[in-house]
Amino acid sequence: MQKIFSNRTFYKHKETCVVESEPIKTRSLKTLEVHKDAEFVVNILNKFRDGRVGSFIRGSKIIQVIGYKHYLARKADSSKINEVKREVMMEMRELSRLFICFQSVSDVSVTFEDMYKREHLTMLEEAFNKLCMSEDGEKHGLKVNLNSIFQRSAKILSGYFSESKLDKQMKELDKFRKAYNSKLPELIDKAKYHTEKNSLKKARLPKNLPIEEDMIKIHKYSKAEIDFTVKNFSISSYSWLRSLVVARLTLYNARRGEEGSRLLLEDWHDAENGTWTPLDNIEEIEDEGERYLLGQFKLAYLTGKGRKSVPLLIPTDVIEAIGVLISNRLAFGIAVSNKFVFATKSSMYHCSGWHAVDSVCEAAGVSVNATKNRHRASTVYSSLDMSDKDRRIFFEHLGHSEKVNKENYQCPPGVNEVRVMGKFLNSLEGDSEFSDGASAVSDGSTSVVSQEEKYVKGKSQQQHLADTCISPTVYCLMQVYIKTIPVLPQSCNTAPSTIWFWSKKYQF
Repeated sequence: MQKIFSNRTFYKHKETCVVESEPIKTRSLKTLEVHKDAEFVVNILNKFRDGRVGSFIRGSKIIQVIGYKHYLARKADSSKINEVKREVMMEMRELSRLFICFQSVSDVSVTFEDMYKREHLTMLEEAFNKLCMSEDGEKHGLKVNLNSIFQRSAKILSGYFSESKLDKQMKELDKFRKAYNSKLPELIDKAKYHTEKNSLKKARLPKNLPIEEDMIKIHKYSKAEIDFTVKNFSISSYSWLRSLVVARLTLYNARRGEEGSRLLLEDWHDAENGTWTPLDNIEEIEDEGERYLLGQFKLAYLTGKGRKSVPLLIPTDVIEAIGVLISNRLAFGIAVSNKFVFATKSSMYHCSGWHAVDSVCEAAGVSVNATKNRHRASTVYSSLDMSDKDRRIFFEHLGHSEKVNKENYQCPPGVNEVRVMGKFLNSLEGDSEFSDGASAVSDGSTSVVSQEEKYVKGKSQQQHLADTCISPTVYCLMQVYIKTIPVLPQSCNTAPSTIWFWSKKYQF
């Protein structure tokens, strides 16, 4: 007996199904001839569910123009095909929902184009407020996002009217955009304030950072599980090994949720062949510790947020696992034309990086995700004394600017604020006894070098050697480098002990 299941719930049926026949993926029975670009129809229009929103999108020429222009501008980036499709569909869906609200608040019959006319500006504001209201109050993030989508659609329509020689509509739209921008403060400023406040406060609270014990636990679990799965590999464990490697690369590099899973086959081959780390450049490096570290990684570059290219350091402990995944692609059912290393057999895209990290962390029994890990990396970075050159490398690695790092990721330095300014402000009041006591404490507790030396001196050579199993993550992530090398383990005499100390304390 044949049954039909949704893509989102098929995995539940698969767990209990006793039939060995392969599932057949259905296609839309309705051939859409609304748009001239068949690729846009198949990848975007046919993907909308039947319903009021989906039916409106498939029947509206204007909203298809907006979505198609956005699709054309983004589809050239082959490493972000899936993200582009989701974003285009999301924007078309939100514009449709806004128009449906616009219709509901209007006393007369209106069209989609009427939203972009000055005489309906008050109704548009009412539609914005209605759409962004819930039982718990206003959805500030939705309103800010909806405003960005609407302004982008107005810009696209202006170009379309000009291209189509619809001068009258174009002039009216330009006047509408000026009126809309004039009304923008009362429409969006409150929502913008609350979203920025939440970003600057709630998302950066120290209590929201992952626990260091959890980071050590997920680090050890992922490495051990990768080794075990590779040694006992079967095709049924392919997807689990893929999730392990994606989670390892994402957390190790402090990458965003989908960036690690976006690695292309050609980027992997470049990393494997040392395209970005030629031997001639390595031999020119005088520092033995740095040369040692270069041998512990493969380096790939992939597309980050926006149009930025961000590096991906691939540690040696996952190289064999990646080789297993690539050599078993056909046996798992992945199409030859799929360009991604971490490909899926059900599509031409890559697996979900967010779900990979989530499933591995759940199996390890820890509460960690990619965003929290980036907050943690930025917060640790803020406590280190780094040169300007190393700071630039850190920002380039994370793929954002120093301002974004400080305002969006880095936890406020509350302890240092109290420690430094408390001492200064007390001295202004003449409380010298307290200030002297604070000086004595701070002198012995804030220096990275003194803590490192204390750590090394307090360990026997055997204990110190046992600690060197930890990968030098922080050096590679934040370029922590101190020229003075105290004690080195005998088996790793090319690696600065400072690297081992910080790897022990802040490993992934």
